[in-house]
Amino acid sequence: MPPFHLTLLGDMRVRDSAGADITPRGRKMRALIGYLARLPAHAAGRERLVGLLWSDRGEAQARASLRQALADLKDQAPAAAPLVVATRQDVALATGAWRADTMDLDAALDGADAATLAARLSALDGALLADLDGLSPAFDDWLRGERARFGARLSTAALAVAEACPDREPARTIATALQRLADDPEAAVRLGMRLDHAVGDLASMHRRYRLLEAQLARDFDAEPSSATRLLLIDLSATPPAPAAATTASDAGFADGGGAAGGGAAGGGAPVIVVSPFAVLDGDGDAQALSRVLLNDIEAALNRLPDIRVLSLSHPTSERLERVSRRAIASYSLSGSIRPGALGRRVNLRLVELGEERVVWSHQIDAGPDQIGAVLDDVVDRVAGAMLPTVERDLIASRRLEAAAPAAYALYLRGRVGVLTARTLAEAQGAAAHLEQALLLDPGFVNARLHLVLCYNSDFLQRIAGHDPAPWRARALKLAQEAVQLEPHNADARARLGWCHLRHGQWDRAEALLREALALGPNHADNVEQCGLALTLIGHASEGRRCIQRAFELNPFPRSDYFADVALSHALEGNPTAALEQFELGSDPSPQYLAIETACLGLLQRQAAPARAAELREGLLAIWQGPRPFHDGDIPEAIFKYLPLRDPSHRAIVVDGLRAAGLQVEHRLSHSLL
Repeated sequence: MPPFHLTLLGDMRVRDSAGADITPRGRKMRALIGYLARLPAHAAGRERLVGLLWSDRGEAQARASLRQALADLKDQAPAAAPLVVATRQDVALATGAWRADTMDLDAALDGADAATLAARLSALDGALLADLDGLSPAFDDWLRGERARFGARLSTAALAVAEACPDREPARTIATALQRLADDPEAAVRLGMRLDHAVGDLASMHRRYRLLEAQLARDFDAEPSSATRLLLIDLSATPPAPAAATTASDAGFADGGGAAGGGAAGGGAPVIVVSPFAVLDGDGDAQALSRVLLNDIEAALNRLPDIRVLSLSHPTSERLERVSRRAIASYSLSGSIRPGALGRRVNLRLVELGEERVVWSHQIDAGPDQIGAVLDDVVDRVAGAMLPTVERDLIASRRLEAAAPAAYALYLRGRVGVLTARTLAEAQGAAAHLEQALLLDPGFVNARLHLVLCYNSDFLQRIAGHDPAPWRARALKLAQEAVQLEPHNADARARLGWCHLRHGQWDRAEALLREALALGPNHADNVEQCGLALTLIGHASEGRRCIQRAFELNPFPRSDYFADVALSHALEGNPTAALEQFELGSDPSPQYLAIETACLGLLQRQAAPARAAELREGLLAIWQGPRPFHDGDIPEAIFKYLPLRDPSHRAIVVDGLRAAGLQVEHRLSHSLL
């Protein structure tokens, strides 16, 4: 081994053969060594060095400064002095006496050594000579140019190595590193997305895209290119192949190749793409009404067999075309809500995407007491336009036609209240409206299901420290009634499964969740929630596969999908992977904050104490216990939200919370459920 090793990537450092740091203290001496290391001959004339590093001084003074720097090297860093050889005309690095980290990287690139390249790129922490900016205008100009040349060479060559690599894992690692390091990361992101899709890791695929979105918005106030956006849609609409090709290039992963390809529509399930309704009057109640309307439309459509329902937050024509490419038929549903003569006017339109043909449009003026009829009409008309041969009683099983307008008004008031409640009292008031709607219409299944959600989730995690038994008993009864009324309703079976889960009836819960998956295999939210429940029961890997399936069904998922993937990683003892997902899962619920805090604690990250304090303050704000809140109450509160069956999973959470600085005990009995 050469006696000296130079670190040029990141902060410039000089180490001897034993690894001891012998870096010169002076920044200009470090800059001189770094500059010489990057030159092909590793030598430069004194005139060039003077002009590069001391251009702000007179010629005589600059020459004296160079001589003084060389003398200081011998006095202040004598162990490093033999590295630099100076003559009357030139200064050079001693031949054969040193090796730089950039040389090791170049060797991995030239030899197409993907495993070594992946390891070295992952370890990079900073730009070329990162600590040497601002020395002089001439050196700064050279450094900017050298970084650009190095970055372009690195990006191009590393991408080529990854594309040709027969092993996808180092190729994915290289793509991840290039996304962090490259000035223009989109080519690396596209390669990484294709590789993620090939191995079936759709969560990582979406994470790459989300991180790119944030990176471009932060640095350039820009969005990903159309090529990257369309690739995400193509891949999301294409199930991962069970036996993909062995290399990136063999599988068509070279940049520019589409994963889905062109051609006619496939024979997959029909698709309805539901887009956000435009609210044209800025009314907050109208915003909530639009969400309720969209949710009810999706719920009704998912009761029909073999329909795939997607929600797109930003429905461009390109996204619509690619997201439905493999469907035998596909439609886009959009609408608007604005002030009307009677209260509000709802405009709806259904477009057949293949020919961009308007299949159906409808305009409804509705007063406050007519909202129920509006929902009924919208659901029936949309379902009829999508599958005219499907029996109308498949959606009439909701019994909407039999419900009185007053019941609808109470139902909608309760739904909006649940969505917007900020306190426990407001959430209980919203639930009371739903209970009143059931009194008026005992067959109202949707009202039951929303009450089950409220009561079984502690009012959407807005209360802690209480006795949940009475509410959960009510939730179980309502869920059982919903399944009796609609035996083939996937949502009802999933809600009943969750009720048994929270009662610790694991086997019964698992059976119901699997039935729900069989009944609603194309409903992304149903699949995702069943995956989360299976994770809690103890099937973390299978649960994550279900959530991956939900990513496949919905190309633009909600952020809590990522948080649930993070939970599965955490329970499998991989806190690093969990934290990567939490970066995108911005769900503020206390159970997710607790898992993130535990992961930070287990990894001894600096952010752990601050996140622990945030968790403590959040639970204190919603605490309804019979005595004052303290840290020891945190596990009990969290395991009521997340009923983890496996004691080792509960231990991971408790150990992580303790490592984060919370004063919690190892209480892991079934009383925590």
